[in-house]
Amino acid sequence: FLRRDFRVEVPAGGRTAIQAPGLGSINVRALPDNCEVLIGGTFVDYPPILDRDVVAGSHTVTFRWPDGVTRDYPIEVSAGRPTFVTGKKE
Repeated sequence: FLRRDFRVEVPAGGRTAIQAPGLGSINVRALPDNCEVLIGGTFVDYPPILDRDVVAGSHTVTFRWPDGVTRDYPIEVSAGRPTFVTGKKE
């Protein structure tokens, strides 16, 4: 969750500086909490998830319960700030 793809153009014989994107953190809870949590389609863990480093930018947090119910929450993570998400089955 620390990876971010971006395009860099460097002219022939030129130089450029690249700065890594900032980091924020995510805190995840779920009601009920017997679900899988995915960020961008990749399994993270089971809730609660506290202070997990995530690259700043747009992400989708998915909650997937054992009975097949799935909920997606689009979030925006800001550098240097925590983001809080609560998934609700119903």
